[in-house]
Amino acid sequence: MRKVYLAGPIFHASDPSFWRNIAAKSLHKWQTINPLKIEVDVDNPIELVQLDLHILQICQAVLARIDEPSWGTAMEIFHATHEVGIPVIGWRPNSDGPDSPWLLAHTTVIFRSLSQAISHLESME
Repeated sequence: MRKVYLAGPIFHASDPSFWRNIAAKSLHKWQTINPLKIEVDVDNPIELVQLDLHILQICQAVLARIDEPSWGTAMEIFHATHEVGIPVIGWRPNSDGPDSPWLLAHTTVIFRSLSQAISHLESME
């Protein structure tokens, strides 16, 4: 089964697990890789980053919440795009403004809702 990494703000996010749980229940053709579940025992920042980069290497796509600034999410998107070469499906609720040129250059597609992003992932071959 193909794997999708669930990238998005964790620190300072109001409920970082909420949308990830919805994605995990809604995606049937993908195994979701949730960093909230794999980073729990890692205290060292270098080890945490190395773990995330390793996990991205075994994934076939990234589903990224991109409506709030997050250093980690930005780095994961860049790594997925330039080092791993996998598609990044972005979604950004609560924002009707124009997308950043940096986001446009580093995402495969951007949706305004999680359900649209999930539908797109499910339709990917």
